[in-house]
Amino acid sequence: CIAYFTSYAAFDFYQLMPQGMAFVIMVGITVVTVWQALSYNQQVIAFGGLVGAYFIPFLLSNDTDNPAFLFAYMSIINGGILYISTKKDWKLTYYAAFLITWWIFFEWSNQHNNVVIQLLFSSIFFLIFTAAYLFKKLQLKSPDDSWDQGYLVVNGGVFLFTGYLGAKGYKADWLTGAFLMYNVLIYAGLAYTF
Repeated sequence: CIAYFTSYAAFDFYQLMPQGMAFVIMVGITVVTVWQALSYNQQVIAFGGLVGAYFIPFLLSNDTDNPAFLFAYMSIINGGILYISTKKDWKLTYYAAFLITWWIFFEWSNQHNNVVIQLLFSSIFFLIFTAAYLFKKLQLKSPDDSWDQGYLVVNGGVFLFTGYLGAKGYKADWLTGAFLMYNVLIYAGLAYTF
């Protein structure tokens, strides 16, 4: 927390470094934090590092709207969650990443109507969180519980809802139908695989 705040203060309060350098430093802090969490086998360290990682773009924002960068960055963070979920069964970190990601994405989707960004990144987030769940179940052999089943339903529901809103906002019925068919193909592929 001190490292994040010091980097933020150096950038924002004292203008000691440019935005890009502050971003790279904060991402480095996140990587070191996750590495330490895995080394010390402490979920609380990973949780702190990953929650901090989600707030970096908002701390360093200069009020420009660049959703492609924001969501690409979040996809990288969620890839880290996927990696951690293959190594540890840390549900708090896993669920926090899930909630923060979909909350930020849903808030942005409510205020903007960019069908390409909505469909692309809702698909990426959905696939990352589904893959994290599957890796966790297959590699760690952890049993299903009601939280896991609820997680799958919410993940699929949010994906369907945000993608549907994006396709509907484009005002093309064929795109809405194509998105729903895309959902069917994803679930058919998962069912066939298992």
